[in-house]
Parts: sequence; C-alpha cells; structure tokens
Amino acid sequence: MKSAEAIEAERQQLDSLYRAIGRFMFAFSQLEFIIRHLLGEALGLIDRRFEIVTSTYDFAKLCSVTEALYIETLGCSPEEEEAFRRIFKECKSLNGDVRVPVAHGTWFIDESSMGVRHTNREKFKPNVKFSKIAELDVQSDKADSLKSALIKLIIGPIPSTDG
Repeated sequence: MKSAEAIEAERQQLDSLYRAIGRFMFAFSQLEFIIRHLLGEALGLIDRRFEIVTSTYDFAKLCSVTEALYIETLGCSPEEEEAFRRIFKECKSLNGDVRVPVAHGTWFIDESSMGVRHTNREKFKPNVKFSKIAELDVQSDKADSLKSALIKLIIGPIPSTDG
C-alpha cells in the first residue's frame, strides 16, 4: 500500500510528464505550421488551396519539398542554402528521433524508471527514450529554435523596438 505522500509524488511526476509531452507536441506543431506556411507562401497558395496542397505531405516530405523549393527555384545565396539544408536536416531528425516515438510509442512510469518505448518499423528493435522529463524539454526548446531559425532565415531578424 502506497502512502499518501508517495501517491501525491507519483501524481506530480505524471503531471510533469504530461506537460512535457504536451509542450513538445505543441512546439512541434508550430514548427510544422511554419514550414507549411513557407511552402504555401512560396507557391502563392491562398484560401482553401493552402490546406488542400500542404496537408498532403507528411512531415519529412514537407521538409524536402519546402527545402527544394527555396533552394532550387527561389534563388538563395550559398550561405542561405547551407542554412536551409542544416535546418531541414535537423527538422527531419527531430521528427524521426523524437516526434515519432513521442506520438507513437508507449509511455510508462514505474517505481524505478520512466520513458517511452518505441520500435522502429524498419529495424524492429525497441528503444526506450526520455527517462528524464528534462530530456523532452530540451527537444521542445529545439523545435522552438528551429522554428525561429526558419523565420529569421526567411524574413530576417526582427528589428528591436528598444530606443
């Protein structure tokens, strides 16, 4: 029988985990929307055309199409090309290494550990990730940073309103 303190500690740990999962999924969804928006803007999609066209891509393909469009057809400097390639490579990695396990894995918490168990569909080997909530928080920060980097690359730095 667990004590009231142990039950409360477990509840708090679960709440922290739920918040971390939700924060990551929210941050990732914002990153995905920015990429969809970039694609839609580059193609001049308006109204319902935006959803009809951009929603057909899974995240990896969305990244590949948007990257190719910006690099190959819209003309960018070699520095911008390198930045686009790096950012989209990181976005794809974040999707495969983090979002897929977070969204499709099996989460668990027991007396000795916690995390998400996910089996890669190509290798058929299970892997456990995120044994610490802070590890997932780092990935949320990364999604936010990638989103900001894309915005900055496209529109430039946002001017300061200070003095």
